Amino acid sequence: MANSERHKRSLKEMKRKNTIKLIIYSIAFILFLYLFKVVFAKFAASSLIKSVDESIETKQYPFTKHGVLNITADGIHLADFDIEIAETPEKQEIGLMYRKKMAPNQGMLFVYDQPQPLSFWMKNTYLPLDMIFIDEQNKIAQISKDTVPYSEDPIICYKPVLYVLEVNAGICDMAGITVGSVVSWERIKDAEEKEIHE
Repeated sequence: MANSERHKRSLKEMKRKNTIKLIIYSIAFILFLYLFKVVFAKFAASSLIKSVDESIETKQYPFTKHGVLNITADGIHLADFDIEIAETPEKQEIGLMYRKKMAPNQGMLFVYDQPQPLSFWMKNTYLPLDMIFIDEQNKIAQISKDTVPYSEDPIICYKPVLYVLEVNAGICDMAGITVGSVVSWERIKDAEEKEIHE
């Protein structure tokens, strides 16, 4: 009788332990599935973002000449540039991102509707730049030289400006372009008609 009771208790204890093990294994399996789902979702999202970024990065952004710009100081000619014009929010958001090269005589001119303080950054921008901030009198109000590629630190002009010209880093020093220099530019509408800003 004693042996039978012990045997029953032993079986009962074994069942209890097996039940506990089953519960633990079930919880572990559920956690594993949850973690797998989270990791897979993150991996899938990361892969998708990377794929989108790579498709944007590999997309070609050739220079498009929209006009010409020249800079003078005290009546002395300093530099001429072929310019690509960015005046829509979409074009201004992309700017010179993903451009792997730009000729020394080329630049991008950002055109705004009214004078305002502006903030730029260098996210996804491969080329170091000189950023030239130009007020409504077409005078250079600020120059931010040799900006750092890929940096997300803001490059701020607190003065109200109407235009920003981005050129290759070092051009301002090379050409003697300084604050107070005068900018004039013209948009090439077609071979015969030009819009002049000076």
